[in-house]
Amino acid sequence: MQDNSLVPPAPARRIPLDVVVQSGLMIALLAVSAQIVIPFGPIPFTLQTLVVVLISLIFTPGQAALTMILYIVLGALGLPFFSGLGAGLAKLAGPTGGYLYGFIASVIVGSLLRRALCKPRDRLAAPKRALAADICAAVVAIAICYAVGTMHFMTIGMLSENPYGLAYVLGVCVVPFIIPDIAKCAAAILVAQALRKAIPAVVSR
Repeated sequence: MQDNSLVPPAPARRIPLDVVVQSGLMIALLAVSAQIVIPFGPIPFTLQTLVVVLISLIFTPGQAALTMILYIVLGALGLPFFSGLGAGLAKLAGPTGGYLYGFIASVIVGSLLRRALCKPRDRLAAPKRALAADICAAVVAIAICYAVGTMHFMTIGMLSENPYGLAYVLGVCVVPFIIPDIAKCAAAILVAQALRKAIPAVVSR
């Protein structure tokens, strides 16, 4: 019988340095894009969703999840990473908090869908299919953001003295953002395609 006590333990798996650097860069972009704010009723207009879609298009699901979770955690701990230099748990619990934690589901599902519709190994050989996968992933990522953010907004309204009606919520949380978000999705897709050409490693994700 082999003495397992003499077998050295397997080395701990470390996150590659390039993944850490890339995730850090995207966290910084998320924080900066959150400060580009145009007041638009209770839900401000920012460029965050552009970066969220971009993350889902260039990162693996694991790296996308890691990046977004770290962004949310750092903001919750007090770093001014949210819109209007906001931070803290109160921001997550506020009317717009659903959009923040909804970003986590957006990037994971968006990345998974993109890879399912067009395998990384097929991306260069089938550019039209890759583009279709990017478009579908971007649309689904934005739809998830809308869904989670809207449900959270409605829940906050139900807890108040004057609950919001569905028409009001859709008019505040969804309708005004559709056209701007289509433009942001298009921009994210163009940036993702440029990054794949410039950085070969991005193609395999």
